[in-house]
Amino acid sequence: MFQDFLYNTPKELESLSDSIPLWDCLPKYVLSSQTANESRKNNQFPPMLKLRCQHFEQWFSVKILPALISDDEDDVSVYYPSATEELVEEALEV
Repeated sequence: MFQDFLYNTPKELESLSDSIPLWDCLPKYVLSSQTANESRKNNQFPPMLKLRCQHFEQWFSVKILPALISDDEDDVSVYYPSATEELVEEALEV
């Protein structure tokens, strides 16, 4: 998206705002569906997943909170982003 900007040095290239590649490299979908389903069955949910990742030479912290979804009986289930959400995101990018 931003690759058409003009720059003189590699350092200037790195300083350009390029949030889409940064977003794409973040570890957002870290649980397999099997792991997530097993966790839901056992009601064992970490309150927040904390991950670190690197983009170029800069480190970022990623904190992923689960979605809380209640059903008609007000039973609450906890869902982390998984492969399904990753497929939806990829479809929306096209």
